[in-house]
Amino acid sequence: MSFLYRQEIKSLQDGMPNTFVIGVIINSTNVRTFDATQARFSNGERSVWTFTLRDSEEDFINVTVWGGTEFVKKLSTTFNIGSVVEVISAKIVKRNPNDRNEQFSPSTSSPFTLIVNEGTALVQNHDAPTRKGYEDLLTRPVKSVTSAKSLKTILDNIEALCDRFVDLLVVVTFIADARHIMTRDGRALTCRSFEIADGSTDNTVSLMLWDKDWIERSALWEPKKTMLFLIDARIAFDEYKKKTTLSISRRTLITECLNVPQAVDIMTAVQHYDPDSVCSDPFA
Repeated sequence: MSFLYRQEIKSLQDGMPNTFVIGVIINSTNVRTFDATQARFSNGERSVWTFTLRDSEEDFINVTVWGGTEFVKKLSTTFNIGSVVEVISAKIVKRNPNDRNEQFSPSTSSPFTLIVNEGTALVQNHDAPTRKGYEDLLTRPVKSVTSAKSLKTILDNIEALCDRFVDLLVVVTFIADARHIMTRDGRALTCRSFEIADGSTDNTVSLMLWDKDWIERSALWEPKKTMLFLIDARIAFDEYKKKTTLSISRRTLITECLNVPQAVDIMTAVQHYDPDSVCSDPFA
C-alpha cells in the first residue's frame, strides 16, 4: 500500500491498482449471510454488504464488501449512511447491464463497482479537514428533481407503470414505530412504515423501509417537515396485497431534506393532510 494515491470516482479505470477513494456513504443495505461450505475456496459462513459512495455533486459508485461474517458485520455497524470513509485497495470491476444483480443495485454515475475483499482491501474512517465537504453531499440530490413524477400521475396510471421504476419528490406525512417480525423461514426482520404526499392528490401513499440504516435514520423524520427525493422507487404487483403498488426496493436511493425550489410548494401543499383520514392504502 506504499504507492496509494487518491482517485476521484470519475477517474477510476477497469483494473486500476492501489485504489484510494474517499467519499460519503449515501445508501446502505442489510448484511446478507450465507453458508459457503460448498464454495471452492471457502468454508463456514460468508457475508456481503453493499453501500453507495459519493465524492462529488455528480459522481457516486456502489461498493460491495465480501468476507467472513464477523468482518463484514463489524464494518456495517461501524460505518453507516453519513459516514465519510476511505476505501483502500478495492478491486475495480466493470458493471454488466445484463447481470441480474444490477436490478437489485442502485443505478450510479460510475460504470464500475468497487469490490472490497477481506484481507486485501480496507474501509476506514476519513478524519481530515476535507470531511465537511463530503458530508454536505448527503442532502444534495444525485440527479435533477425534475425527473420526479407526481403521485397523482403514478396512482392514475399504476397498472400501466407496473414493473417500472419512478422518481418521486415528496413530504413525509406519517412515520410508524419500527416493527420486529419473524418470516416463515425463521428470519428475524425489522421494518418501519411511513406515508408520503406531494399535494398532487388528496391521497397519501404508504411505503416500507427494510434496511437497518434507513430504519434508524427515519426515526428523526418529522411529519410535514421532512422532504425526500426517492430515485427508482419500484412499481410492481404485490402478492400479499394482491394489487399493484409503489415500494422501496434495494435499487431505490433516498435523499433527505432537500433545498430545492420545488420543496416550498410541495411542503405548503401537504400541510392540511390528516394521515388518519387520507391514506389510500388499507394495509398501512
